[in-house]
Amino acid sequence: MIPHAGCWNLLGILLAIVPLGCAASRNARVDPHLAYAAGDYATAAEIFAAQNRGFEKDASRLNLAMVRLAAGEVDAATRDLRELREHFDTIASQPPLASPAALTTDDRSIAFRLRDDEKVVLRSLLTLASLAGDGIDAESYSLQAVTQQQRAARDHVSPGDADSTSPGDADVTAPGDPANQVALAPYLRGLLREATHHDYDDAQRAYRLVSRIEPRFEPIQNDLARVQSAVHSPPGHGVLVVISMTGQSPRFREVEAETTTASLAIASSVWSAVIHDQDSDDDDRLPTVLPNIASVKIPEPFFPPNEIQSVGVRIGIDRIAYTHPVTDIGELLIRRYEREKPQMIARAVLRRAAKEAAVAAGAKAINLEGSAASMFQFAAASAWSAAEKADTRSWSLLPREFQVLRMALPVGNHDVRMAAVNASAVELGPAVLDRVAIEDGRDTYRIVVAARDRVEIVRPRTVPR
Repeated sequence: MIPHAGCWNLLGILLAIVPLGCAASRNARVDPHLAYAAGDYATAAEIFAAQNRGFEKDASRLNLAMVRLAAGEVDAATRDLRELREHFDTIASQPPLASPAALTTDDRSIAFRLRDDEKVVLRSLLTLASLAGDGIDAESYSLQAVTQQQRAARDHVSPGDADSTSPGDADVTAPGDPANQVALAPYLRGLLREATHHDYDDAQRAYRLVSRIEPRFEPIQNDLARVQSAVHSPPGHGVLVVISMTGQSPRFREVEAETTTASLAIASSVWSAVIHDQDSDDDDRLPTVLPNIASVKIPEPFFPPNEIQSVGVRIGIDRIAYTHPVTDIGELLIRRYEREKPQMIARAVLRRAAKEAAVAAGAKAINLEGSAASMFQFAAASAWSAAEKADTRSWSLLPREFQVLRMALPVGNHDVRMAAVNASAVELGPAVLDRVAIEDGRDTYRIVVAARDRVEIVRPRTVPR
């Protein structure tokens, strides 16, 4: 609820302004995202670990988990992601429109939270971490991911809109808008069910959901045809699965956004409810209408420059294939941002209105009148608003896309060369060489990071605690 205007005096206003205006920047000389993209995981980890406090804490913990996973610290990354999974499950996915803390400072005072699609991504990353290691828990994590997606999707549709599902396929069928869902989750589920050599029906349901969520994913028709034939791989063959975290997801920067009809309508509705609830006998009642506010500070996503299109995978000297995007994280983020933007602006409008009302109450409390009161109100309200910062926190080390490549190979050892390539299939940076042992009828996984122009294989290693 919006705080009552009369609860602030001049001292409270000044105390609110000073701490915000004096915040010092941290680690301004080194961008941890650039360090991560260059494979300098030690530097990236050091910076994110230093940010592991205050309002940046949870976003930094997510990014640190990504660094640890890329660096091969699979156990540590898994532990971090599990703890974060439990933490974010206790926080609602949608931030409150108007909380007292956010209205007296800015949106950075609201607890950082993961949206529904990001919660699915977190569980999918746990699956990838397991596949990079011993794979023991991959099945469980993949089930958690699709279950989380199903739960979130059903929260956003009416009962009549939900797909009818039988108990056998409840773990992979998700109703709702497929544009807001993460195809990686059911794809991993399909891979793991297919690899059992007997749960082909489960794999088929999972792959069908992938085709519904991401119809642009070209390999899915071959995947469906394969499981319908109940043939995991040809005799004497196994499968190499390369899963790439490709490119860099959008990050956020502060911009001045013009108020819109939709955002003002939301803000006016909330403001009217507050006015209705206030004491009619109070001399310090809030104004009945919102002040005229033309623009406010909000975060805006931007894409880091990047040429990478996919990862080229060469087997021996004569066979090459490329990873395909199964989930575009950047696209999901932009869609979500456009949905939430009116509420972001509305919250900023409410905040500005609450602060102006507080300043007016402060002027009255110290008996200012006439031009002196007007000057005070203008100066104090301007300083208070100028001290605001847009909330640019995000899980910024997510890839732009999750991409996959599934290749059936003859049993035996194979020399594999992987390189980041652009849209013309030109290699962008140094290739990584790997020796892969293919077993009959089994999947062999390689989880790789290709954030910019180089490919790094996630190679599990033990790190002293």
